Amino acid sequence: METVAVTGIGLITGDHLSAEGQFSALFNGESTIKKDVRLLDLGIDNIVSSPISSSVISKLKNKHIRCDDNNYEGTYVAFDAVVQAVHFAGLKKEMLKNAGLFLGVNKIFPDNKDLNFLWDYYKGVNIADDDRSKVLQRLKHLKPDLISEYISSRLSISGPSLVFGDACAAGAAAIMSGFRRIQQGQLDVAICGASEFGTQPIMQLLFTKLGATCSQTFPTPEQTSRPFDKDRSGCVLADAAAFLVLENADLAKRQGKKVLAYISGASRQIESYKLTATNPDGSLYRECIEKALEDAQLSPDAISHVNAHGTSTVSNDQAESRALASLFSNSTTVTSTKSALGHSLAASGAIEAVLSVMSIEKQQVLPTLNFTEPKPEEPRLNIVKRGASQAINHVLSNSFGFGGENCCLIFSKEYP
Repeated sequence: METVAVTGIGLITGDHLSAEGQFSALFNGESTIKKDVRLLDLGIDNIVSSPISSSVISKLKNKHIRCDDNNYEGTYVAFDAVVQAVHFAGLKKEMLKNAGLFLGVNKIFPDNKDLNFLWDYYKGVNIADDDRSKVLQRLKHLKPDLISEYISSRLSISGPSLVFGDACAAGAAAIMSGFRRIQQGQLDVAICGASEFGTQPIMQLLFTKLGATCSQTFPTPEQTSRPFDKDRSGCVLADAAAFLVLENADLAKRQGKKVLAYISGASRQIESYKLTATNPDGSLYRECIEKALEDAQLSPDAISHVNAHGTSTVSNDQAESRALASLFSNSTTVTSTKSALGHSLAASGAIEAVLSVMSIEKQQVLPTLNFTEPKPEEPRLNIVKRGASQAINHVLSNSFGFGGENCCLIFSKEYP
């Protein structure tokens, strides 16, 4: 089995166009959560979100001029995050040619303008042929596989190209798939990650209907996402794109590349407890974590830090906290960066993988904002409340999605 190294990272969230900038902001307790402007346009004023800002979208669209008006905005956001990771890793054209691309993305929905058009079209409103043609052409681009097709084409990647729709575990599943391909000697380079715009109005309304988004109003939007806290009542949806470059560690070292971290273990499981929740006792989450530890040949006490899934929903946090408490001692620190970044669904596991790698590289842990104490019936974890320096050898990164899609990744400073 080959050893797998992380040699490049790329990240776009909120107003940040780099992983370094976002990590620094998170370390200092900054949040990207705000009032949802697009829903305000629809007359809905009680929902917050963590969008990629319009200024960032404009910058990227101007930067990647080969993206036309029909391209879904997530396409050039994903492309830029990939380019960041590729440049970070110093990949040359000849290495990209045979690389694999593993992309996590779920649903893509029309924007407000196109939704209004579809409504008028459905009602039989007379629409100019030219306007109808433009909108219908744009709607044809709302296909997840077109994102990977665009990236592969622009970068001349001719290796395997796979798209993952594993709900909130899609980004982590994409990373695990690339990890396995390199580990088994099928690839030398894999570009893995995800892009998702969870703040799409239809996505917001669907999650609100399911009761998954926050149902309480707090003094400021930044206080809304509160993983593991007694006052949590739902998640905050977000936009993001994040990618890692994985390489055969021996080949990367021979080329003099800097290794940011290693992937030492992973586990991906599908449970069937309930469509939108796991067993409240945490046993199914625990099983997935244990399989990842077994894959890495590590005991629970080897894990220095956990980047939790921590969605701020009542049921997920309850099950995850019980799973973590049953496996790890109080010396293992736990954080959920969704407290500051919100929940970007497919992209969340990829974001947290990038941040886990950076925690190892910097030997720093990020805070869980808004956490005070757990509910009385839930265990007390060693939740990080402020950014801090910490000796970190191994980080567990959890992703648990609707439909029982679970994936756990373990990143290591040195290969075990």
